Amino acid sequence: MRAKKHIVKLSEKQRRRLKRLSKRGKILARTLNHARILLLADENRPKGSMTDAEITEILSTSQPTVVRVHKRFVTEGLLRFPRDLRA
Repeated sequence: MRAKKHIVKLSEKQRRRLKRLSKRGKILARTLNHARILLLADENRPKGSMTDAEITEILSTSQPTVVRVHKRFVTEGLLRFPRDLRA
């Protein structure tokens, strides 16, 4: 198995923001999916980070989407995500 190239480490503030966002009723499906990907991929998650394959299966999304969301978060932070995801 290949090691992850882009490691997601959310701060406590970012994690709270994404959790709150994922429970909100009115939100774009893509934005919700990206928030869930980041929460599951977080190395600081109490149960540890999930693999890309696990995230892909749980969220019924594609592997390239998961990798792209990781990369975007690591290189650009939440500022480049849709307004709802920004800290």
